Amino acid sequence: MDSEPGAFWFGAWRNINLLVWLQGATLDAVSRLDRTNLERTQAHPEKLTTVHIVTAIAGPPDPDARDAFNTMHLQWGHTVGCAAVVIERSGFVGVAVRSVITGMVLLAPKHYRVKVFDSIEPAAPWLVEQHARSTSVQTTETELRSVLRAARAAAK
Repeated sequence: MDSEPGAFWFGAWRNINLLVWLQGATLDAVSRLDRTNLERTQAHPEKLTTVHIVTAIAGPPDPDARDAFNTMHLQWGHTVGCAAVVIERSGFVGVAVRSVITGMVLLAPKHYRVKVFDSIEPAAPWLVEQHARSTSVQTTETELRSVLRAARAAAK
């Protein structure tokens, strides 16, 4: 759907939005993501699942990006079935990223379930179950893991 080398990669598979962050989200990146919402939601009235993969080199979203995400959640949250955030970053910066994400989840409307993971592996089974429950679209752990790994590899 969109990408900026060294910053982010946005893609889609069926009714799943895939976002890979190579640096902390910026207002520009979130605005570019937001521009995809109308087309994606019209194409998938059954709801969308969203997966954010925050790579080991990415920092937390900047304050303007956080505000833009919160606004986007208010506007589009009813179109989301579930969401997972995979935070690959560890150490002090990883804790900061988790803290920021937790704050954003607490502020977001409670239209859908969100869960944070430290890798793709444990995210896949949860996503398969929640995705089927909230969107009525079936997938398998094997194909979803493959899609998540491919998205992760596509980001450069």
